[in-house]
Amino acid sequence: MATVLQASLRGGAELRRTAAVLRAAGREDLRRDVGRAVRVEGQPTLKDLKSAARRVQISGVRAGGKPFTAATRAKHLRERMANATVLEVRTAGSETRVSFHTVASRMGDAKVIPRYADLGRPWRHPIMGRRARWAASRGESWFWPPIKVHLPKFRERISAVLDEIVAKVERS
Repeated sequence: MATVLQASLRGGAELRRTAAVLRAAGREDLRRDVGRAVRVEGQPTLKDLKSAARRVQISGVRAGGKPFTAATRAKHLRERMANATVLEVRTAGSETRVSFHTVASRMGDAKVIPRYADLGRPWRHPIMGRRARWAASRGESWFWPPIKVHLPKFRERISAVLDEIVAKVERS
């Protein structure tokens, strides 16, 4: 599964330590609970990411000639970006992490557009599918702002969840 954009909380010390404690205690049930709880805590961030993808401003520059006025089939680019954005939680193995990313395979023929739009880089495309005429489009940052807003609260909530799980292990 190739990713186009990715933001990870890789090996957060608390998450990694809790996963190791649960593995050592043989508590796979609680390890799964940690994954579920982290996914639940990540939903507000994921929701805002998808919303930002649906609202991203994309502007284009037409390359000369008469304006094209015929009806065309919509490409639903912003909706595809929103649908390609996912939350992944791994608590198994040595790489314990939480990541938000866009899945390139869900973008069809527009794999690089989420990254280019977020970076403000222009991408070229044929005008109305006609390869004789090309134009450029440019987006605005949409991926990182919601993550930066939610990150402190997200870390705080995950820390509280992990403290609860560790307390359960210590009680048993």
